[in-house]
Amino acid sequence: MIHENRELGYSIVEDSLYVHHASDLLQHLRVDEQRAEARHQLAQVSGITNESILNDLLEHDVTASTVAALPLVPLILTAWADGAMEPAERTAILKAMGDHGLIPSQPAYEQLQTWLDEAPVSTLFGIWEIYARGIREAMDYASFGEWKNRIMDRAEFIAAATGGFMGLGFTISAAEKSMLAKLESSFPL
Repeated sequence: MIHENRELGYSIVEDSLYVHHASDLLQHLRVDEQRAEARHQLAQVSGITNESILNDLLEHDVTASTVAALPLVPLILTAWADGAMEPAERTAILKAMGDHGLIPSQPAYEQLQTWLDEAPVSTLFGIWEIYARGIREAMDYASFGEWKNRIMDRAEFIAAATGGFMGLGFTISAAEKSMLAKLESSFPL
């Protein structure tokens, strides 16, 4: 039964629908506001200004507190390329994490630790590509080239970490060579 307030000209059902609709709008506004704040924080920490790239990173659960893990993703991908994380690779990545200023209490460190313990999801390479595009846009050509070379040098070091006879020489597996080539081509020009 619909009750009408004839003096005001609307029904309780209409009033209820209006309140529900207004509540939904407020919820969407809150979500939009939270997303804008998360995008702003991610931009501040990463230096990436492209809103589309920031949104893509947020869609993949990259936040201001975890984005510091992304420059080390090529090392993780290289180490897991042959299907196993070798102790020497793990040690080298842990050292790189420390060199990168990451400490155990940080979410980025914890994310990397998870990737050291378990092979990362297949979408990680795509996330890396999104991040690399954003960094390319944020840097001048020379700085980006230096950044790329540092990352590729570290990835190559990881690939060679377990190679050779009795630790002598460098032997990189075919899977790791393939990953290094894939990473090399992932850097936008």
